[in-house]
Amino acid sequence: MKKLTALCLLFFTFSCVSYDNAVIGLNFSQQGEYSRIGNGQRIAVFFSDTRKNKDIIGSKKLGDHLITINSNQNLIDVAKSKVAGDLMQHGFAIGCFRSSNKSLEIKVVEFAYEAKRGLVGKSNVNVALEIIAKDKKSGKKYRTKQNISLDKNHFIMPLIETDQETINLALQESFGSVAKDQKLLDFLSK
Repeated sequence: MKKLTALCLLFFTFSCVSYDNAVIGLNFSQQGEYSRIGNGQRIAVFFSDTRKNKDIIGSKKLGDHLITINSNQNLIDVAKSKVAGDLMQHGFAIGCFRSSNKSLEIKVVEFAYEAKRGLVGKSNVNVALEIIAKDKKSGKKYRTKQNISLDKNHFIMPLIETDQETINLALQESFGSVAKDQKLLDFLSK
């Protein structure tokens, strides 16, 4: 019986994942909370990605073999749509820099997803954002950082669908936190 169990474990360990790279979709939903705190205040929203390799979303390690995870969408474009949509639900208007009194810059400082195979497979994702709001008239700034970290255990190795779910959950929480920051909303609305 022990030999049969060991043989089954070896079979699962070496046969579950056999691809060189994976492509996932990025899916964000809009924040469900609505308020009118923005009262039509026009904001220019800017995004930047300061990561070294902007094309890679994550990776899986299978012993010495590394599988890269990419997306068929641009992370910055999808994130900007998410943040702008959430801000509009709070009553802000999104505009260009010239026509706006306030600006909001969001920098993706870190985005790292990694999965490892084992009897208990593990995956973790870390997201770090730097958020800077500026008032053109007064010259005042509001600066904050958001850090999100998620860890999950899996049976041997997460499937690509599980990778996608974990990545999207971390991105939803991190970019969703922008419109949940009450101090930021107060700064932008005044």
